[in-house]
Amino acid sequence: RRIEEGIKGLRWRFQHKLLYAFIVLLIIIIVVLGILYGNSRHPTSCPTDWIRYNNKCHYFSNEERNWTSSESFCNQFGASLATIDTEFQELMAHFKLKTINWIGLRRDPGQPQVWKWTNGEISSIEVIGSDGGDCTYLNDEFKPSTSVCNQEHRWICSKAIH
Repeated sequence: RRIEEGIKGLRWRFQHKLLYAFIVLLIIIIVVLGILYGNSRHPTSCPTDWIRYNNKCHYFSNEERNWTSSESFCNQFGASLATIDTEFQELMAHFKLKTINWIGLRRDPGQPQVWKWTNGEISSIEVIGSDGGDCTYLNDEFKPSTSVCNQEHRWICSKAIH
């Protein structure tokens, strides 16, 4: 009889330890899933020194580079030179920038009268200038203007937040 009671006691302790281990494992799984799922539901933040405005991150350079180098810089962050849309115009009006900045608009080499954004879309925006430049910057009056692509200017990168 004592042996039976000893076995029941051991079985009872084993079952409680097993239940305790199961509860701890379940808590760990819930915490890990909460962290993973929680992070995916929040918008990603912008890189350091970038400005978040609505659903985009923007970078305003302080240094100057040519158009290609500026676009390469943006690409390193999963961004491109800025395109002009309503949101971008609001941002520019808010910051009242008076510097010359490269944007992501370039003349199509096969069709000199066609200007395309870096995403391949054809632009309907009027571009000022007759210097024969194939790249575009925003002048100090916020007007898209032509320039030779190897000229150095500041630039603006933009990328959507997913």
